[in-house]
Amino acid sequence: DWRLKTNGNTSAITVSRLEWLDNNKAFKSTQLKGEWDLEAKRGFVAYDYLDAQTVSQLALQFVPEEWYLSRLLNGLNAQGSAQNGMVRVWSANETMRYQVGTNLYDAKVEGYNGIPAVDNVSGVFSLTDSGGGVEFLAVDSQLAFPTLYDSPWSIDKASGEVAWRKVQDTFVVSGEGLQVDYKGADLRGEFRLEQPEEGDGWLALDVNGRNLDVSDKFTFVPPNALSESLVDWLDTSLNGGKAHNVDVLVRAGLSPGQKPLVRLNVDAQVDELQFSPDWPAAKKVSANVYLGQSE
Repeated sequence: DWRLKTNGNTSAITVSRLEWLDNNKAFKSTQLKGEWDLEAKRGFVAYDYLDAQTVSQLALQFVPEEWYLSRLLNGLNAQGSAQNGMVRVWSANETMRYQVGTNLYDAKVEGYNGIPAVDNVSGVFSLTDSGGGVEFLAVDSQLAFPTLYDSPWSIDKASGEVAWRKVQDTFVVSGEGLQVDYKGADLRGEFRLEQPEEGDGWLALDVNGRNLDVSDKFTFVPPNALSESLVDWLDTSLNGGKAHNVDVLVRAGLSPGQKPLVRLNVDAQVDELQFSPDWPAAKKVSANVYLGQSE
């Protein structure tokens, strides 16, 4: 069911119960409303429901293939549903500009070049020719930084904002106001990724945690950041208890095999501290553990 109306240079179309079929996969029907002003060279398409992959492919129609953003949208491979969204295009100074805005529900994105992967996420997504971002909330989710960590974190809840933009010849992605509930602990942090048009990019991750179990002492430390002997000593020396405050700062290159720089500071109440197998263990110890790159 569709209707087309024209008035001078303006054409408007309304489509009800539009059914999408892609590679023999049927999607939930949607309603579309669009308008195009031929003289002003501007228009919009609004919808009540689309598959997130369809929205990504629609956005890619306006993004030059050579842009990093094009590789980003393909690499994230968003899945889920996009609801109550709009795509606007217009001409400014002989350049076509665009804006995409939508609500995401029960979505999933794959990690790409330092950007984290996450599932069971909902949020507000926006994209323009100069940048974009998403304000998100994830519940009972898997959060992963595949560039830094071998395994994802199983989290109870996460929220925050991730934004991207181009600064001169560098594509910048930043995560701010990030809050994570993890096994009863409260985590807050931010990250920043910079990928220049030429050369290697880098990722910085800053995490503060409160009330973490000592058993999770290596969860937020990249696996190749510490020597094997130091990992073994920490694993056997610190047993049980709570870390009241944990600060982790990680900076890593995005090329495979690069060793990240790590700063770790932990204030903990340890049930048992074993300096050496030949020494008696100390019980109920207040401990501060600081690890720098050379300390």
